[in-house]
Amino acid sequence: LVQRQGKTVISVFHDLNMASFWADDIIMLHQGRVHLSGPSQTIITPENIAAVFGVNALVNENPELNRKQVLYPHA
Repeated sequence: LVQRQGKTVISVFHDLNMASFWADDIIMLHQGRVHLSGPSQTIITPENIAAVFGVNALVNENPELNRKQVLYPHA
């Protein structure tokens, strides 16, 4: 609805799966500064997650949602 009205919504997500699902574009911060920005489907990668959050993650394409899905395997 918002998109059809030509409006922009700015949100803060700490859950990368929610960000992937809802956001067209992401600004990923690291230590209070912009680390990366761009389309969510190119920003959410294992390498970017490791660089910003210091964790190893798997990133898969969710075919039902046509969005990336972040998984955190046990160490």
